[in-house]
Amino acid sequence: MDWGGFEPPASRLRSERSSTDLPALHDTAGTTVPTHGNGLAAPSGRGETGGFLRPSPRSLRMRVLHKDLRAGQVRLRAETLDDLWYLSGLVAVGDRATALTHRRDETLGTPADGGRAKAAPRKPMVLTIAIEQVEFHAFSDRLRLTGVIVEGPQALGEHHTLNLECGSDVTITRAWSGLDLQRLDEAVALSKTPLVTIVALDDDEAQVSVVLRQGIRHVASVRSPSRGKRFPTDAQAAQKTYHGEVLRALRPLGGDHLLVVGPGFERDAFVAFLSSQQGLPPVLSVHTSAGGRAGVAEALRSGMDAVLAATRASEELQLVEKLLEGMHTDGPVAYGQPQVLAALQAGAVEVLLLTDVWLRDASPGQAQLRTTVQELARGCNATVKVVSTGHTGGEQLHALGGMAALLRYRLP
Repeated sequence: MDWGGFEPPASRLRSERSSTDLPALHDTAGTTVPTHGNGLAAPSGRGETGGFLRPSPRSLRMRVLHKDLRAGQVRLRAETLDDLWYLSGLVAVGDRATALTHRRDETLGTPADGGRAKAAPRKPMVLTIAIEQVEFHAFSDRLRLTGVIVEGPQALGEHHTLNLECGSDVTITRAWSGLDLQRLDEAVALSKTPLVTIVALDDDEAQVSVVLRQGIRHVASVRSPSRGKRFPTDAQAAQKTYHGEVLRALRPLGGDHLLVVGPGFERDAFVAFLSSQQGLPPVLSVHTSAGGRAGVAEALRSGMDAVLAATRASEELQLVEKLLEGMHTDGPVAYGQPQVLAALQAGAVEVLLLTDVWLRDASPGQAQLRTTVQELARGCNATVKVVSTGHTGGEQLHALGGMAALLRYRLP
């Protein structure tokens, strides 16, 4: 069958994903956590943002398959969940997206069902839609682009949703700006970034987290069994149970590096326990003053490890920390739209910080503002950094208006 140049990934040709072969996972209360067929755990409904990730081999990376800027077309292949997230920040309402999808054959409709072929099987076809809504669904491992069909074999003018999964090809048609192309090149480069899993533990609790480009995903929290009445009182037995539960949470994650952080002897004991295990990525052990989520945040802020420092989230957190420090000490920084625009016009901006939410804002006049900011940043040779709101640093920047700058010198 002619796919119009699009190669359908195997997962797109299956009607359902089976999760029957996946082992059940358990949270710290002993409740079974259902898993999706892609290896992600369903949300617990108790405020946890975590989910289990499919391993992302370093050989998989976002690829630009074709680029025709005169026609405004860039064809991409998103290989990983991170790539899908980054793509969700690149596409915007009003863009056109072309991809292989599935839709019922409208020619088989009858008057009895209003002309719609509700009982007809879905057929593969290539459609182009004018995007009206962009939704990134981390737990279902897909990016959903919804809009009106503008090109295709049928149903022109009707709404359709393109479900992009890992391995999907998509062509985005838009007026690509210099900042858009910079972010695209950055997305391709960042797809080479190692996937880092962090275990931050002490005597009481272990926090398992994954560093992604879209932020920090807290996957699991494991309480030490020595702290509960119903657990073994023998110290060695309790520690073995504790470490085994943490390892159980780590196993489905894969990744390129495992960073173990925390205070005291518990970290060293866990690293020794891991040395006897098979099939784990290289383990790095680093001291922090705390375990749990506080230990994860400390490791990210300090950028103490070469592998961790290479991740996008660590870099962004350090930039925001530098901004906040400058705000507290009356240093060379600017924040909020009026201050940042004045600094850009003065040519004083060295690093321009923008949140992903600010870049996707479709409010009236926002597109013109983005163009103005881009031209001013290029004019003063400023480095533009897009900060994810998926971590605390991005949230803090968003609260400051979504834009800030590190300056070459203080402005009066």
